[in-house]
Amino acid sequence: KPSPRLIVVTNNKFYIIAQLLINGQFQISVERAIPLGSIKFIGTSTCRDDWFSLGVGSAQEPDPLMNCVLKTEMFTHMQRVMPGGFNLKIGDVIEYAKKPNKFQQVKIAKDSQQSVDFYKSGTIHTQQGEPPNSVSR
Repeated sequence: KPSPRLIVVTNNKFYIIAQLLINGQFQISVERAIPLGSIKFIGTSTCRDDWFSLGVGSAQEPDPLMNCVLKTEMFTHMQRVMPGGFNLKIGDVIEYAKKPNKFQQVKIAKDSQQSVDFYKSGTIHTQQGEPPNSVSR
């Protein structure tokens, strides 16, 4: 089951940090430290969801599929600190390696009645977003 993680982006790495309660003690550990140069692509959808994948292509570990409320701001920061930039794949599905070298596409369904989007059985359920021609209020 997915659990909350912290995301830290430095000038060199993308950190995924877990917060755990072990024997009544609060512990913080680095779950993954991904060098920014090893990120081949970032996958995200055209919908109003907060989900994205990091296409790392590791032979040992799956690609991260994560949720971040400020993903656009995070992408902007990553663009600034990654000298060559990155390949941003925006589409109707999010592609990632669920297992090393086994790519899967996550579908996006605009059918949620909840205010927070969620992942279940290979599908991200989200609400209908604003139309493409909408203007900021």
